[in-house]
Amino acid sequence: MVLYTLSLFIFSDFTRYWLHRFLHTNRFLWAFHKVHHSPECLNPLSFYRVHPVENFLFGIRYALSAGIVTGIFFTLFGMHFSLFTLLGANGVIVIFSALGANLRHSPVRLSYGKWLEYFFISPAQHQIHHSTRHMHYNYGGYLAIWDWLFGSLKRNEELKHPLQFGLGYRQREKYDTILKLIINPFKESVRLVKRYIHRS
Repeated sequence: MVLYTLSLFIFSDFTRYWLHRFLHTNRFLWAFHKVHHSPECLNPLSFYRVHPVENFLFGIRYALSAGIVTGIFFTLFGMHFSLFTLLGANGVIVIFSALGANLRHSPVRLSYGKWLEYFFISPAQHQIHHSTRHMHYNYGGYLAIWDWLFGSLKRNEELKHPLQFGLGYRQREKYDTILKLIINPFKESVRLVKRYIHRS
């Protein structure tokens, strides 16, 4: 169970890093991910401020990640791979995720120190990611090693300015009600598609 849990954790975090990075770099998907970056102060409920389209994408990503790792383990270990192993690993990941998500989206700036932040994303690093100046850093969910390897790491000690959260003054009113949080990303993505079609 330990090897399976570790493999699933690492592979899932790797795919999460790339989807999260893609949500920031693809303008069409950024329209939906902006909802999560719209709060101007972080608290544990900020973790749940996510557009349904993004929730769907992360659900598909996890299902594919778990399917690939599970398929490999079934192929390698066959009947020695039990339902307990499968459910136990997912249980560990769910608990770890719930605890980590609350800390990462809290106003408490908890750093793991100079060296650990090269390997693990601290709550302070995720708060850096939510700042208006540093949204293109610290995409990792739990492991900072992906950010380190692919050039998007920003450690707590590198900060030069106080953090400001949200999307900035101009976009504030687009996300100030639940209805706007749901509808405006669709409007923006349709506008982007139309612009792309007219350019072609």
